[in-house]
Amino acid sequence: MRTIKHLTWALLIVSLAATGCKKDEQQSPATNYEAQASMKITKQLLSFRDNLKLKSGGSLPADSATWYLEGLLNYENANNDHNFINLNFIHDSIVIYSGSNSISINDLNIAYDYFSSK
Repeated sequence: MRTIKHLTWALLIVSLAATGCKKDEQQSPATNYEAQASMKITKQLLSFRDNLKLKSGGSLPADSATWYLEGLLNYENANNDHNFINLNFIHDSIVIYSGSNSISINDLNIAYDYFSSK
């Protein structure tokens, strides 16, 4: 009876070790899609930054301008080297007056410079 118990435990341990040690060699399609989407967003934000430097006379809809500006600031300030001693959170806003539902690239450049300096 005792040998059957030991044999059962040994078989259980061997079966768990054999099935538990397999590693996925390929990335799942969902992970691959997320990486591609992340790269696409990064390219869009960097392209927006390049357009800000050009100071062209173009404009963006207000919701797109907000998304691009917040995304670019988050992209540039996202790092893992934060010092959590004496950490201060600053909440700030800037008002941009616009006659239509779009914001000019020049006004966005002013807002970008303002928030970047903070």
